[in-house]
Amino acid sequence: MEFNLSKVKEFVEKGRAAQAAVDELTGPEKARNSGQALVPANLDLEPIKPRFDEYLIKVADIEDKAKLLRVENEETREIAANLAGGAKKLIKAIDARTKEVIGPADGFIKSVRAFAGKFTDRLKSAAETAGEKELQYVKLQEMKRREAERLAQEAAAKLQKEVDKQAKKMHVEPIKVETPVVPEVQQTARTEMGVTSYVVKTWDFEVIDESDVERLFCSPDPRKIREAIKNGVRTMRGVRIFEREEVRHRT
Repeated sequence: MEFNLSKVKEFVEKGRAAQAAVDELTGPEKARNSGQALVPANLDLEPIKPRFDEYLIKVADIEDKAKLLRVENEETREIAANLAGGAKKLIKAIDARTKEVIGPADGFIKSVRAFAGKFTDRLKSAAETAGEKELQYVKLQEMKRREAERLAQEAAAKLQKEVDKQAKKMHVEPIKVETPVVPEVQQTARTEMGVTSYVVKTWDFEVIDESDVERLFCSPDPRKIREAIKNGVRTMRGVRIFEREEVRHRT
């Protein structure tokens, strides 16, 4: 292949331009200035609090009445029902007011996160790809190291036999041939950009046959159990199925 100096220079310049772009986007001064420009100055809770003042007394009133309530007859039961219904109505009103207040900001945040996610997802994928290729390189180097170590041991053993043979002829004590030490593969790498790359080993698992997994390591699935009960199942090994009563209110 013919060496092309102009292409090399072009590649280097593109690399510098890309690095400059990254520095421009990630530099602390740039981030700080961008934050000041994009975050609205009125995102403050204090001006919002008065919009909920009308609920302060109502919430406290319902809360106190619920604590003091004693249901002993149909009349007091009706009071209890009205109290619970009033609480639910108030919850709906507060939720509506909350959505009214945070609606624009909430939509803006979701839009920004979705937009930024298009970049971060690609970067995460790129980082994983780079990491996988780096790991393959480390594995390859380790394979080469082990092969070199095997060859060194074989060579040392062969030499030892020759030394022993000569020592026997000369009626002297043979010397011990030391096996050359093959350096370990470097597991950690540090770059000029301040990135530290290292290999870690962790235990993981893969289920290959669900039916063969010990019961100790299985958990009941509440969703499947409820679905079975909903479909009419009333007896189930290891599960107590029972009726539970509760009062509900429609408003």
